[in-house]
Amino acid sequence: MDGFTTVLTAQAWVFPCLTYHIKIAIGDAGDHVFDSGVFLEAGSFTSNVATLMQSTSSSIDTIAVEGCNDAIVYFVLPDTSSSNKTISYALSGTAINGVDFTQIPTSITIPAGQISASVTIHPVLDNLNEPMEYVDFVVYTSPCTIDTIRVYIKNSTHPELVLSNDTSICRNDTIVLYSYPSGGYAPYNYLWSTGDTLDSLVIAPFSDTTYSLQLTDLCGNDTLDSISIYISEPVYQVFGDSVCKGDTALIGVNTNWPYSYQWSNGDQTQQIQLTPSTTSTYIVTVSDSLACSLTDTIEVVVNPIPILNISSDTVICDGASALLKAYGNYSVIWDNGAITSSILVSPNTSTQYAVLVIDSNDCKNNGQIEVEVLPSPVAIINLPVDTLCKGKTIILEGSGGDQYFWNTGSVSQNISVHPMSEATYTLTVTSISGATHCSDDTTVVLAVKRCNFIYVPSAFTPNNDGLNDKFGVGGQFDALASFQMFIYNRWGELLFTANSPYEKWDGTYQGQDVPQEVYTYVVVVEELQMEPYTLSGTIQLIR
Repeated sequence: MDGFTTVLTAQAWVFPCLTYHIKIAIGDAGDHVFDSGVFLEAGSFTSNVATLMQSTSSSIDTIAVEGCNDAIVYFVLPDTSSSNKTISYALSGTAINGVDFTQIPTSITIPAGQISASVTIHPVLDNLNEPMEYVDFVVYTSPCTIDTIRVYIKNSTHPELVLSNDTSICRNDTIVLYSYPSGGYAPYNYLWSTGDTLDSLVIAPFSDTTYSLQLTDLCGNDTLDSISIYISEPVYQVFGDSVCKGDTALIGVNTNWPYSYQWSNGDQTQQIQLTPSTTSTYIVTVSDSLACSLTDTIEVVVNPIPILNISSDTVICDGASALLKAYGNYSVIWDNGAITSSILVSPNTSTQYAVLVIDSNDCKNNGQIEVEVLPSPVAIINLPVDTLCKGKTIILEGSGGDQYFWNTGSVSQNISVHPMSEATYTLTVTSISGATHCSDDTTVVLAVKRCNFIYVPSAFTPNNDGLNDKFGVGGQFDALASFQMFIYNRWGELLFTANSPYEKWDGTYQGQDVPQEVYTYVVVVEELQMEPYTLSGTIQLIR
């Protein structure tokens, strides 16, 4: 080349699916020294159709994985465009759009000024055991030519996890739990039930404990396994003894297991006999077949002769009872044959009672209690009547003692009461002799009846002759909570209102006499502790 090369561009409109030939000739009639030639630039025959490429979102695999690794399909133009370019494509294959992978459109737009755009295939984790699936992207490069790229989707493989076998250790011992993962996509994440995140766990449990490990692979698939650690230690019960001073005590260990024993006094048997002079404590260490051991203390209680602690001599009223007690953790025998720690006695005359106490080791003591008997008062309530009208008051008179107490709370000898319903009154009288208070009580029942009655006349004559000049109710009104009376004319107009049974209507309205005719009355009565009731009817006004 002599440096005189000239770049020429040839452009022609073509129709898809037809075959074209290009011929280019050049001639230089004025230069017979230099050769002339035509060179075609490599790749210079192009159209605006995109080519397809693919990759994955992660390096864990070279193809798409359900729920883990996405596939990315790139649409690449040969060159940028000054306007948006939309490329339509068809989908086919064994993988179904919107079922085996999230829904994607069937076209893509490459913005102006950009050379490519991409579509992401996000496979759905359906947990089905199925063969590898695929989806084909088909792009028509012309009415008669296509470009295709195939995206494969495979099942996500779940990781597997194995922990050590369940085992037993001594309390306060330490053990390391190891995990053995496989499958899935490494590296793995570990989460123990303790919150630890390493592939092994160092523990020192205080009781039987189950530890679980959740293993999660790079795809987020997880699996779970657990291991139980049991605390091995001797299972037994110790027993001590309680003896009288000078007796022999038997202490030991109750169990059906073949354990070994070491006592603080050097003995190595399951049970030992001792004769301590005072209350003493002994230590025993019990070991099982794994050399797991526990230590306990056992007490031998040396009891003296029991100290007699009984009720003091007492004074009761005639007809009353006295509770006699023998205090302490002893067996008790009274001279009347009772074997309880306390007895209730009701002697008619002053009496002495003997008691014998025996502790758990047959250590004994005895004593006597004297019960002196005094006479009691008689309570009386003087009730003038058996039945009282509701709303009335009555005086209850008490007698028979030095002090008085009513169930109403009064401490007076006589009380004034006004019950609204049947009532029970109890009087307790007390006679006092030194520190002894002898009491008696009595009860009366006072019946209460409704004495109220109301009647309504049928006519009145308001002519100022002093006879039947006003209209109102009659009867007895001892216990009314409320009272209302209303007078209406034949048109329903309210002419008169009364709030007391003693209020009367004089036959006027607004200061004027009303005409002689029939009027309507309504009486609403509420008696104490009764539901309200209504009386209604008509009255004849006669002049």
